[in-house]
Amino acid sequence: MKKLIILIAVLMTTSASAEWTYSTSQKENGNKSYIDYKTIESNKGLVYAWTMTDFVRVGEDGVSSVKVFYAIDCGTPKQYNILSFHAYSSPMAAKGLMASLTPEDPWEYLIPGSVVDQVASDICTAI
Repeated sequence: MKKLIILIAVLMTTSASAEWTYSTSQKENGNKSYIDYKTIESNKGLVYAWTMTDFVRVGEDGVSSVKVFYAIDCGTPKQYNILSFHAYSSPMAAKGLMASLTPEDPWEYLIPGSVVDQVASDICTAI
């Protein structure tokens, strides 16, 4: 329950005041990933942060960008868990919320050199 309250509070503050800072691009398609450094928080050995990916091409489903709230274990090896996922019909997740998910996925190890690895590394260095 405590996690849910924290997540709701972060969701409310992030959507209105995000300041996206470029992190990396996918080589295959040019999609750009950003971090909102104001949202980075550390608690009990984990780091939490909002990221956003802006797609070069709108998907067949109409999704133009996504925001993801991550929990990251910055130890060796680094692991991450997606706590919240939001799809938008507009660039830079500015408006047009299409779907919100709270995945129940297990923790995953980061693949070295992947986009998520680069974003997580940028987040971990910021704390």
